[in-house]
Amino acid sequence: MQKKKCKCGAKWAFLLDLGKKPDGSRNQKKRGGFDTKDDAEAAAAIMMEQHKTNTLPEDVARREAEEQRKLEEEKKEEQRLNISFEDLAEQWYEVYKSTGKRKRVNTLKNRRNDKVRLVACFDKPAREITHDEYQDTLIQLKDGSHEKHKRKFTTNTLSNTHVTAKMIFEFGIKHKFLEENPAKGAHVPKDYQTVEEIESWEDIPDFLERDELLIFLDTAYLHGNPLDYEIFTTLAYTGIRIGELEALQEPAFNPALNKIKIIKNYINYNNYTKFELGPPKTTSSIRELDIDPEITTMMLGLIEQHKVIKSTNSSHLDQGFIFGQKVGRYIGYPIPEGIINQRMKRILRISGLDKDLSPHSMRHTFTSLMAEAGVSLEQVMEMLGHAGDEMTRRVYLHTTKTKKKDAVEKYSNLLQNTINREQNVTQLLPKLV
Repeated sequence: MQKKKCKCGAKWAFLLDLGKKPDGSRNQKKRGGFDTKDDAEAAAAIMMEQHKTNTLPEDVARREAEEQRKLEEEKKEEQRLNISFEDLAEQWYEVYKSTGKRKRVNTLKNRRNDKVRLVACFDKPAREITHDEYQDTLIQLKDGSHEKHKRKFTTNTLSNTHVTAKMIFEFGIKHKFLEENPAKGAHVPKDYQTVEEIESWEDIPDFLERDELLIFLDTAYLHGNPLDYEIFTTLAYTGIRIGELEALQEPAFNPALNKIKIIKNYINYNNYTKFELGPPKTTSSIRELDIDPEITTMMLGLIEQHKVIKSTNSSHLDQGFIFGQKVGRYIGYPIPEGIINQRMKRILRISGLDKDLSPHSMRHTFTSLMAEAGVSLEQVMEMLGHAGDEMTRRVYLHTTKTKKKDAVEKYSNLLQNTINREQNVTQLLPKLV
């Protein structure tokens, strides 16, 4: 220990060399302000003893901090090991909706519904969910025996829920909450139909037949809200998706050639002002369509109306939306899909058509009308922007059933005529004695 008398105020100080720190630097302690040499030596002796017994204040503070850190780590580890499935699912959903490829509103809604459905099934720590328990849960949801839901879910709904569950568990593995994915290798129970069910049941979505469509559009024209007639007529005449219609802007419209380009999709947050424009649903959805001259005339009329409105209303959203609102607070904004759905149900009710339809049903109506007109299934799918769709195929085949019956009758008549001719020829032949 070095001792010296401080020149400032005739005070004593000491400097202790306590070896090296963990990082290799010298560990020196300096204290000053002592009135006498004895006071400095006594303080130095105390510090040296504390150093030997590892009780220096900074050592104690460091140990306490280390102990606190360990306690926090143990607590986190306990929380990690015992995280509830609900908390795990919520963490996954927050990451899922804000990262990766932009998700459509309906996609997020469906994933959220899947999450809620699964959380109701697994009220326990995620680690305690076993493969067998998960598989049994799928079976119970399918046959309606699950105690929390008490209803039967379709194979399609359960398939989507199963996909969501696998994503949640994989998220848990990635973030060290889980070691295994209990959904791996599990299977969604399938529907097995009897011959009688197959013979008596035809799985096709509901839609408007030609006569019903005329009634619906007449009602929309006479009793609909502003834009109802234009929106539903365009959907029925083109088969485009509601989000594709709402995203139509003037640059995508070529009135000279009676064409529209489908290059955008309206992403709706159930709020007029909170929306985004994203790419269409799939690559095959990007297309250019020929439209009926009546639709061209109708759309030109809407564009002219918006020009007049913009000249007198500064709040008009000037983004060229052809089917933007013409009245109300949100002039120029596309109408959220949920509101269009409500308007459709209102028109159905007024028209007396006893059908539960949505704007998407107009795509099936379009398919049916194209089938009646003799357009090939491949052409219809191309116009709809489908690479391949089983439901479209079913609607198409359902509509062409009558035409097939006519073809069979014509073929039968042809055969019958052939048989009659053969009989006539036979009668003309000489009889053998």
